[in-house]
Amino acid sequence: MARPSATTPALLYLGHPCPRSARLECNTRGDVAGLIYPSTHSIGFDPNAYGEPRQVRHLPSGVEYAKSASYNQYGGMAGFTYGSTATRTITPNLRGMNRPGFQGGSNS
Repeated sequence: MARPSATTPALLYLGHPCPRSARLECNTRGDVAGLIYPSTHSIGFDPNAYGEPRQVRHLPSGVEYAKSASYNQYGGMAGFTYGSTATRTITPNLRGMNRPGFQGGSNS
C-alpha cells in the first residue's frame, strides 16, 4: 500500500471517496503526523522514527486523548496512557499478534 501524501484526502486514501473528507498532514519523512477536518479542527499524532503515533491530541486546545504510546518488537501497540492518566497494556499472543480488544489495563 502506498504511503499517503499531504494532499491525499484521508477517506479517499482509505478507499472511501468523499468530497468533505479529512486531510492527512505528513511530516518530511512521509509519516502521518496529523489529521485536519473540514471544520479546521486538527489532531496531531507526533510519530516516532518508525512512523508510529506516540500521542493523539487536539492541536488547537492541546487536550491529549492518548500519550506515551509504546510498541512491541512485532510492531503492534504495547500500551499507552489515556489523557486521564489511566494506562492500557496490550499483550501479544504466542504468534506475536495483539489480542482482540484491550487486555489488562490499569488505572494509575
